Amino acid sequence: MLLRILGEAVDTGWGNVFDRGAAAATRDQSHCYPSRDEIVRVMRELIPRLRARLTSLDDASLARPATMQLPGTSTVADELAFFALHDSYHTGQLAYLRKALGYPGLAG
Repeated sequence: MLLRILGEAVDTGWGNVFDRGAAAATRDQSHCYPSRDEIVRVMRELIPRLRARLTSLDDASLARPATMQLPGTSTVADELAFFALHDSYHTGQLAYLRKALGYPGLAG
């Protein structure tokens, strides 16, 4: 999604199986989901592209109007900040789950 916000086309080949509100596949439809190895392969391809794109941003690029209708966003910089906060929130949720399951903390 971040690459799309930054103007790059992305097609994982997964269609909309992970879209917000998408119905979960049944056991019979589990073939609809990519394998763990496929997800890792695609992420290893996309992460360097995202890093390169973020590194190339200038003030004018960050000041462009927001492309999505996210709360409190009016520029691309706002959208990037929104997703940074959003991902941090979910990382915290995972940390609580790990602790509840008796696993060690994520840091420290």
